Amino acid sequence: MKYEIFGGVLPAVELTLDKGESVYTQSGGMAWMTDGFTMGTNT
Repeated sequence: MKYEIFGGVLPAVELTLDKGESVYTQSGGMAWMTDGFTMGTNT
């Protein structure tokens, strides 16, 4: 996984994942994603 923190007033983190890697975050933690990713949810 590679990451970059950017932004000033509204900072964000950009993640680059290798095949097979995954990320878990709290509800509302993801703002956008590029093609090729699958998002799954649970409660």
